[in-house]
Amino acid sequence: MKSTDLIHALNDIDPKDLLAAAPGRRKKALPAFLAAAAAVLLAAVLIPFAFAAKDEESAARVYLDVNPSFELEVSKSGAILSVSAENDDAKKVLAGNDALSGENVTVGAILGGILEKGYFSEEKDTVLLSVECENDVLAEELKNGLAEDARRFFSEKFPGGTAIALTLTENEKTDLIAETCGISKGAAAFLIRLVGVREEYTPEYLASLDVSALRRLCEQNGIRTDVRVLTTQPEAMETADRMMRETLGAEPLSTTVYPAGTPGFWRVELQGEKCVAICDIDWETGEIAAEKHAPFPSGAEILDLAIAGAGYTPDRIAHYEILKTEPWIRFYVWLSTMPYDEHAAYVSREIDLTPLTRCRVNLHIKDGPFLAVSLNGSTGEIRSVERTNYTYAIDMLDAVVIALEDAGLPTDEPPLPVCVISEGICELGFDFGGTVYSCRIDAFTGEILSKESTPIAS
Repeated sequence: MKSTDLIHALNDIDPKDLLAAAPGRRKKALPAFLAAAAAVLLAAVLIPFAFAAKDEESAARVYLDVNPSFELEVSKSGAILSVSAENDDAKKVLAGNDALSGENVTVGAILGGILEKGYFSEEKDTVLLSVECENDVLAEELKNGLAEDARRFFSEKFPGGTAIALTLTENEKTDLIAETCGISKGAAAFLIRLVGVREEYTPEYLASLDVSALRRLCEQNGIRTDVRVLTTQPEAMETADRMMRETLGAEPLSTTVYPAGTPGFWRVELQGEKCVAICDIDWETGEIAAEKHAPFPSGAEILDLAIAGAGYTPDRIAHYEILKTEPWIRFYVWLSTMPYDEHAAYVSREIDLTPLTRCRVNLHIKDGPFLAVSLNGSTGEIRSVERTNYTYAIDMLDAVVIALEDAGLPTDEPPLPVCVISEGICELGFDFGGTVYSCRIDAFTGEILSKESTPIAS
């Protein structure tokens, strides 16, 4: 029977019979031939739709972030099934844009809407595509396909634009940051690599930045954007600290963490009272991939090595100052001043303890020169002995506080002094409450050598 015959047959049914089949009433059975024909017709009509619906089911969730943030539902074939706005900027992009509300929506169309609304610029030139999918193989395929669409858009419409694509995994830290800071999971998974790299890099601060700003911070800190990160810098520090306690039986006194030259690893440098250590920790697993440690002598032993290395005996030393691993503890100062090539060479070096064992001892020889002795604290090797301006134990602020305390004056708002430190002596002068104070302080020990106070004439 053709479908038209079925329709004619149904139209020939008495309306009273149809009424009897209304909800709440007893149905009157159709004739057998009509029921069979209806079943065939429904199968013929609905089965193709069932296959089509199955093919177009959502297989992945994709977070698209520029500053406008969107959530996309994507099928196995890579078709975008729906686009929803995650913030006010995204709502502005979607408002009145028919190309983003119908079928055949593409990443390029979304980026076009973002460009049209003025959200791309020289400063804001990056899109982040984060794919969340239970099937790892499919996630990788979708990530590559969507990223290629974005790059094609940039090459045609916005040269210089950058597309970064990530695959997301189940991660409580990422979920917590996303929920707490009100950002997408994709943005949270991207910024997690920067958390703690510098003191000011908190999740809250980083969440206030757009994707382009985050990308530039990664570049400035030597962090690759194409490697998945699940372990934060603070967590890498905790792992290394635990290693030093359990393996070496030593308490870490200071810890420095930075991206290693090998992509995908944190480099952690630790200093203990009697040892130093260095670890490489996998960004993704949080496991220690490599480790090296060495003994580090006490301050007294280092002083003896420096004095002997400079060619003197202890009785010839007037004052001294020990700066254990002085270049290392100033590492973050290096980052801002070190030439790029030198910085790159430092972070990409093989696990090498030499920078951690490098020390400096400042010596003031009685009736003689000021010397800076550089040495390897672990091996005792003298690297250099140079005449230098001494790095004194106190600075100008220390001297002012010492003078205020000696005079019984408050130290919460120290006055601006006239201060000269030379040849181990700090010459200090300031006025406070109508009185001029002046004193001479030993710049090595903080001892007041002489002092006087004179009321200011009215």
